[in-house]
Amino acid sequence: MNAEELRLGNIVNFLMGSSWLQGQVNNIGKSNCVIGASSIKSLNIQGVRITEEWLRKFGFREMEDTIPEGYPTFWPPDCSRFRIYFSESNQMFNWDVFDLKTLDLMERIATINYVHQLQNLFFMLEGKELVVQEV
Repeated sequence: MNAEELRLGNIVNFLMGSSWLQGQVNNIGKSNCVIGASSIKSLNIQGVRITEEWLRKFGFREMEDTIPEGYPTFWPPDCSRFRIYFSESNQMFNWDVFDLKTLDLMERIATINYVHQLQNLFFMLEGKELVVQEV
C-alpha cells in the first residue's frame, strides 16, 4: 500500500511474520508505518474491506431508503447530508451527497472499497474523525 493514502488513526491490515493482523496507524513514514508498537513496511500493509459491519461499528445508521437497487442505506453519525450504500452494479459502496433542502440526490462523490478510504473521506467532508463506537 502507498503510505500517502494513509492518515494517523486509519485501520488497516498488516503482515506480521506469517500472519495478517489488523491495527491502527500511529505513525507514517516514506517506506514504513508504525501500527501499534511495530514498524511495518508499507508493502506489508493492505486496506480492510468496508462492510456493513464496519459501517455499524462507526455508528452509521441503517435506514429504509428508495435506492433503485433496494439495498440497505447507511447514514453517517450526526450527519444527514450524506449516505452510503452497497451497489451490486459496481460491487462497491457508493457515497452520495444530497441537497439539504430537498434531500434530492445531488451527486455520487465516491466509491469506497476500504475502511481507511471511508475514514479519510469522512474527515475531509465533516472535519472530524470516525470513531469505532461498537466492538
